[in-house]
Amino acid sequence: MYLSAQEIHQDFHNRLRKLQLTQDEFIDEKILPAKDWVEILETQISSRIADLYSRVYKTRDQTFYTISSAGHEMMSLVGKASRYNDLCYAHYRDASFYLQRALKVHECNPLFDLIHSFVVSKSDQISGGRHKVLGNAKLFMPPQTSTIASHLPKAVGSALSIPRSKDLKLVSYLPYDSVVTCHFGDATLNHATALTAINCAHWLSYNKVPTPIVFVCEDNEIGISQKTTQGWINEQMRGKDPHIKYFYVDFTDLNLAYQCIVNAYHFSRKNKRPVFLHLKMVRLYGHAGNDREDLYRKKSDILNDLAKDPIIQLSQWLINSKAVTKQELVSILDRIDQQILSIYEKAIKQPKLQSRNEIMASLIPNFKKPAVNLVKHNLNNYQHPNPREQYTLAQSLNQSLHEILGKNPQACLIGLDIGKKGGVYNITSGLFKKFGPARVMNAPLDETTILGTGIGMSLNGFLPICEIQFLAYYHNAQDQIRGEASTLSFFSQGQFQNGIVIRIPGLAYQEGLGGHFHNDNTLSVFRDIPAVIIACPSNAKDASAMLKTCVEQAKQGRICFFIEPIALYHKKDLLDEKDEKWLFEYNQEEIQLGQIKVYSHSKASDQLIITYGNGLYLSRQAQEKLNERGIKIDVIDLRWLNCYQQEKLVEIAQKYKKILIVDECREKAALADELYRVIASACPQSTVTTLCSADSFISLGPSAKKLLVSTDEIIERISP
Repeated sequence: MYLSAQEIHQDFHNRLRKLQLTQDEFIDEKILPAKDWVEILETQISSRIADLYSRVYKTRDQTFYTISSAGHEMMSLVGKASRYNDLCYAHYRDASFYLQRALKVHECNPLFDLIHSFVVSKSDQISGGRHKVLGNAKLFMPPQTSTIASHLPKAVGSALSIPRSKDLKLVSYLPYDSVVTCHFGDATLNHATALTAINCAHWLSYNKVPTPIVFVCEDNEIGISQKTTQGWINEQMRGKDPHIKYFYVDFTDLNLAYQCIVNAYHFSRKNKRPVFLHLKMVRLYGHAGNDREDLYRKKSDILNDLAKDPIIQLSQWLINSKAVTKQELVSILDRIDQQILSIYEKAIKQPKLQSRNEIMASLIPNFKKPAVNLVKHNLNNYQHPNPREQYTLAQSLNQSLHEILGKNPQACLIGLDIGKKGGVYNITSGLFKKFGPARVMNAPLDETTILGTGIGMSLNGFLPICEIQFLAYYHNAQDQIRGEASTLSFFSQGQFQNGIVIRIPGLAYQEGLGGHFHNDNTLSVFRDIPAVIIACPSNAKDASAMLKTCVEQAKQGRICFFIEPIALYHKKDLLDEKDEKWLFEYNQEEIQLGQIKVYSHSKASDQLIITYGNGLYLSRQAQEKLNERGIKIDVIDLRWLNCYQQEKLVEIAQKYKKILIVDECREKAALADELYRVIASACPQSTVTTLCSADSFISLGPSAKKLLVSTDEIIERISP
């Protein structure tokens, strides 16, 4: 059974027009007045007709990505029951929720927003024509492009941030008495990311940590083409009650349904606890515009769902309750139909994004926009270290974190073992004792929870500094940054930001550690993400300044990866034992974003090494040893791996006859390829070569050195 867009549109109109008074019903005015139910009906009809026309216009290639909200219109009751400033991470079938919520804010024009999003018009207020998304800054709705569970962890983080803002006396973007509402489908609950978020909320509630969140499960019993096992959601979630309070609604009695939704939000708001709101729904018209559900569903099942159409149900109930007459219903239908058709006809003529620069303009948030969370006080709770004292990389990072937390009361640390233990490498030593568990947070052993919590808290004005214990652990959770955090500014035109610093001990050269989990030398997973910042300090002096630069960038909404070479954490010597040439003073000056560093012995040098991280340490060794032999070379430390000063780098490189790019990463996934392209094309007079590590995972013990770049190899490449 397959219906065209026109057939679906006509069928819906016909069924509404054929409704007749069948039996006496009543609206409980104490729960919700009749006029409000009529308003909800208009919202539902608006959502449906907007969806139906999107199918019509898609056949003309004038609308795009038509995942429909048909069957999920009872989400308008959730829009009515919750507050407009309860931060909402919506589901892509939540058009009726969006329309209902928007009625609470006079400045909103929800049908205009919805339809301009469908046609990807530049006039779309949230994405500016970049995607069909549900979102609105005035409605506290960050845009969601897809909701296959990836938004759940950050929703938990946002919920955690609300009472924590109050406890820390911070000015909160979200009201202190608000809750976070997070919507998703029933099939989503099988996703690892959803289970991570549910587990975290359960863990927080079990430990009596206030977390006001309402998980709204829109259960239509099917995920694309696969049926959800009967009773599976109930079985999964009832067992978590009372730590996650369970509410179930099937909409057979609309009075009781609305009251139950109100009770769910009231419970979470009052008790600051997680709630699971399980709503029984149907999915009409297939998964998306091109979906032929007759290929995988029985005709009887499709017809059975059509018979459960929520708009027909509500319309019939209102007619029976004498809240509207059949004539009034037809009048409402015709009025909304003409209104939506008019908006579509104007919207399809609106201009769309045309150029690369125009499309990419929102990748980086507007730096002139102040941070959301302006604190009431400034803790200046920090004393600078002795400028004459020398530090290792690890010690410098520890001092920097003390300074950052002391001067920024909205800053917090999130990670594994970072509390009393002080981290695996003692980088966070002493911070828990000084700043307490509200700002130095030991997370459950789960990287998705760490990153999701961080980006969720940042949306409420916190300045999270998350630690992933080892570089390869990041892969377990990378979509929290790639799919969620990094896209937020792009799809909201910078109206929403989630600035964050992610500290990652990593890279290779760790004697005694092997395997890709503890000795991993690839950074391509970070370089693949547009507009993020990747910092990689190699010494104490750079580390302190670069971390503070990243913090300042995060305040302006940037996402910063701070890669720390573990092998250099406690390094003191450069050439000989106890020479202490790898100890540096604490840097209180600023290192600008992208600023490179030149290490030079002589203006007469005609050879250059470009490197970073452990490569700098090895190249400086080579530089010193070659200098003793009368061979002069200069070394550039990039420090910033994706926003380095390219023009400055080229300007310097053009002075040299021989240039060696030293990259400690695997040769088939190395920054060296990009650097070679940039330098070789700009310096045709120069001989440009690269030196990388082997394309292999790192083995255990002394054999690991056979796979990695060495000082001897660098010397061999440089020597005449």
